[in-house]
This record gives sequence, C-alpha cells and structure tokens, in this order.
Amino acid sequence: MVPLSVVLGIVGNITAFVGLVSPMPTFWRIMRNGCTGSFSAQPYLFSLMSSLFWAFYGILEHNGIFVVTISATSAFFIFYLSIYIWFTTCPQRRKVFIALLAILLSYMGVIVSTLLLKRNHHYYILIVGILSIISSIVSTAATLTIVAIKEGIHYKE
Repeated sequence: MVPLSVVLGIVGNITAFVGLVSPMPTFWRIMRNGCTGSFSAQPYLFSLMSSLFWAFYGILEHNGIFVVTISATSAFFIFYLSIYIWFTTCPQRRKVFIALLAILLSYMGVIVSTLLLKRNHHYYILIVGILSIISSIVSTAATLTIVAIKEGIHYKE
C-alpha cells in the first residue's frame, strides 16, 4: 500500500505542473506580437523567488523530494522571464534585472546564513519554511494585484 503522503505528493506535483504551464499561451502571444504590451513580469519574478525558497526547503527537509521536484520544474519561470526580457522595453528590462538581482541576493543570503548558523537543524528548517510560505503569499498577492489592476481598468483580452 502506498502511503497517503506519496499519493498527495504526486497529485500536488501534477496540479502544480499544470499551473506552471498555464502562462504558455500568454507568452506565445508575446512572441507572436513581438512586444509585452500591458503584461507584467511581477508574478513570474515572485513565483521564481517562491520556487527557489521551496527548493532549498525541500533540500533541507528529510522527505522533501516532492517539494524539490516541483520547485526544480519551476525553471519554467526562467524561460518565461527570458521571453519577457527579450520583448520588453529598455526601462522595463532594467526593472526586471534589478528585481532578479534582489531575488538572487536574498536567496543567496538565506542559503549562506542558514548554512553558517547550523546550530539547530530544526530551527533553520523552520526559518526557511516560514520564508518559503511568505514568498508563496507574496507570489500569489502579485498575481492577484495584476488581476485587480486589470479589472479596475476594465481590461478585456
């Protein structure tokens, strides 16, 4: 009999993968039109940050294989951001690069501080888990903010 945690992990990974590939039509449209239009990189930047933190959490956690696999699959966001950077304007490109730099520096800071302060294994797993939850909330909020803005101006696609 397969443990319930394995079944839920597989179902969760399938669901998350569907969520990862759902922006593909948007990026096909960006490539077809040759410009980003009114699309924002915010949701993809914050989703990348969230997946980085969750990948690190999955590495630290004893049975975190499902967390690591879906977080590694979240490399789709790098592909999406690359397309966005290629087709956006120079000022937007600069903003995305600055945000990417801030995300990578914060991620490296968490890794270095966690590995240097290895006093209690459970303590730093808890800290990285809390940071992962916060980054997931910020990622979802970024997406909802974009939806609220588009609904506020009665944006129709």
